[in-house]
Amino acid sequence: MPLFNESKCMTPVSANRKLTPASKAVSTTPKSAPAKVISPSRGTPKQSSYESRYLKLDLDLQGLFDLINEELFNNRIKPATLRWSMKMTASAGVTSYYGKKEGVVIALSKPLLALRPRKDLLETLIHEMIHAFLFIRDGDRAEREEHGPNYMALQDDINKKTGFKITVKHDFEDEADFLKTPKGKTYMAELKDL
Repeated sequence: MPLFNESKCMTPVSANRKLTPASKAVSTTPKSAPAKVISPSRGTPKQSSYESRYLKLDLDLQGLFDLINEELFNNRIKPATLRWSMKMTASAGVTSYYGKKEGVVIALSKPLLALRPRKDLLETLIHEMIHAFLFIRDGDRAEREEHGPNYMALQDDINKKTGFKITVKHDFEDEADFLKTPKGKTYMAELKDL
C-alpha cells in the first residue's frame, strides 16, 4: 500500500484496520524529487519495539493513525479527520479543534513529508495526535497552551515509551527551501497526481 493513498482528501477515522507487515516498497516519489532525502535524520540509535514495528508496517496514513490511537491514546482521539495538504510547505502538520461534537482535523504536509524518511512522518503524526488528544480532553484551553506543560509531559511519556524523538520543532528547512525552487514546483505538481 503506498504511503500516500488518498482516495478521498478527507478521510474519517475508521476502525478494524488490517495490519500487515511491509513487503515491497511502492515508490511515491515524483521524477523531479531530489535523488536522496535532503537532510536525513541524524544518527540511527537502537530502535524500540514500537518504533521498529511502526516503521515496518505497510499502512497508509489512516492505518497509522488507527494503530497509534489504539496503542498510545486508548482510542480517545475521536472524532477525528485526517487529510494531506498540498498547500502546507513550511509546516509539517497542524491540528485544528472544532468542539466536542466535530472533534479535530489533522492536516499533514504531503510535499514536505514525502521528502523525509518514514520515521519523520510517524513523529509528525504523533506530535499532531498529542495536540488532538489535548484538544479533545481539555477543549480550548489546549489551544492556548500549545506546547505547554501538558503537551510536554505527554510528549516526554510517549518518547520514553516508544523510543521516538517527538519534538516541538522540525528541521525540514532544506525541504521547505527546495519546494520554493523551480524543481520543487515541478515536484509538487507531479506529487499531486500520485
